[in-house]
Amino acid sequence: MHDYLGMMPAVRKATGDRAETLLTLQTMLSDIEAKSAKLSKLELDVAKTSKAAHLRYELEALRSASVGVKAEYENIKERHAEEFKRLETARTDTFKNMWLAFARVQVLNAERASQVWKAAAEELGASPEEWTSMAASVAAEGSPSGAGGGAGGSAGG
Repeated sequence: MHDYLGMMPAVRKATGDRAETLLTLQTMLSDIEAKSAKLSKLELDVAKTSKAAHLRYELEALRSASVGVKAEYENIKERHAEEFKRLETARTDTFKNMWLAFARVQVLNAERASQVWKAAAEELGASPEEWTSMAASVAAEGSPSGAGGGAGGSAGG
């Protein structure tokens, strides 16, 4: 759990980097669109051909920069997909191991409680045969007779 919580800031930063790169790409594409429209208007006016040439140069530079930014974005997106998959696998394994450890502790506690109750029953006069027959019936039924499923189920319904 601590590893998971420690990893989350890095996940948030990576997601933020991805969003920032996408914003940069969208800004560049918007600039390309605006400059293309401006260039179309300037090309109609013969007197402004030098401005049109300069704008054409800027537009080409923006297009080549946007190709680089788009490639970077795709790279980040692909890397994040792999990392999220790895993170999910690690998280699943960690939680599975945590629940397995919890189940083991519960089994040990149940065995210890059984030993304590067996000792108490023997002190109160229960014979070992009586204890053995009860343990066999519990193993066969899944629960002691009269406890849990039988009386509780009819009282609730």
